Amino acid sequence: VGDAQPEPNGRWELRLTIRTKMIGVGAIKAVADFFRIGAQFAGQTQIAIGAKGQELPSRPADIEGEMTDSEVSLDLQVHEGLLKAYRFHCTGTAVADGNRYEGSWHAPCVHPGDCGCEGTRNDFVMVRLD
Repeated sequence: VGDAQPEPNGRWELRLTIRTKMIGVGAIKAVADFFRIGAQFAGQTQIAIGAKGQELPSRPADIEGEMTDSEVSLDLQVHEGLLKAYRFHCTGTAVADGNRYEGSWHAPCVHPGDCGCEGTRNDFVMVRLD
């Protein structure tokens, strides 16, 4: 493992369904080229946030996690804007020979002292594009 080098692992699209009081139902979309060492993978991307027929300005983000032929677990961390405070954790299972994963995401409450909620959650899909 000490001599292991990252290998290209394809271009992937990650789409998270979001629901908020302010924007209603929308989506966070990211396309990234993943690099992999064993089950570990990572990629840098720009996220796009779409809601109410509009797309908000993109923001830089990182995606990293573990992927097998049957399961994926990943974190999406946005670096700028309102979503910077959130770390989206996604877990899912393969539905098409390891080229598509579906599951759910969770982001913990960013103001637990004031709010007391357990964060927010919804569905995600990740699809290999190449």
